[in-house]
Amino acid sequence: MAEIKFPNRGPIIDEANKKFDRLGKLVTEAVAKGSKTLNIHELLKQADIDVTVEHLERSHIPAELIPVSFLPWTQWFPWEAVWVSYLQKRFPEAHLVDHRSTLARMPVPMP
Repeated sequence: MAEIKFPNRGPIIDEANKKFDRLGKLVTEAVAKGSKTLNIHELLKQADIDVTVEHLERSHIPAELIPVSFLPWTQWFPWEAVWVSYLQKRFPEAHLVDHRSTLARMPVPMP
């Protein structure tokens, strides 16, 4: 079987990490200021993460989100879908799967 070659992903992942760190700071600051709702697309734009409103709708991400202030932002903000979309744009040859379909196919152990 032929080995799949990808371009050097290091710089792109570093760039993504910086942007998502910025997103986390923006979300955390908004929650600390007492925001009752967060405009997801506006936060992504401020963090310089290029994701369209259409993608958010296709991924079933609401336009606005009510923050859960007692949990870390990574527990309630839909960052995974945005991460997948961002990497798909940067690595179109990587054939990443939408995170929801991946999770839906994972076996769930029953008690």
